[in-house]
Amino acid sequence: MKELLRKTYKFSNSWTGTIIIVLFVIFFIAQAFKIPSGSMKDSLLIGDHLFAKKFAYGVSMPHIPFLEVSIMPWSDSLRLMDGDKPKRGDIVIFRP
Repeated sequence: MKELLRKTYKFSNSWTGTIIIVLFVIFFIAQAFKIPSGSMKDSLLIGDHLFAKKFAYGVSMPHIPFLEVSIMPWSDSLRLMDGDKPKRGDIVIFRP
């Protein structure tokens, strides 16, 4: 067990390990966003930053950030797993 932890720590300190961990977090766990327009001026201002949980409403199909290209183009489904539905007062982030 101790050897496995040592190998995992060594892998996470490498460039490859760091990139894989960061991409996993961005694809499945959380991502930062910036408010580009004044569509929610009563509660959020232009330029505000949000940190969104990606799994709040289920697990969506992973895509490459900034390019908006799915990493699994052969699949027609938009979600890997469904979750809760948005409720009144929730902030929902749409891809441009």
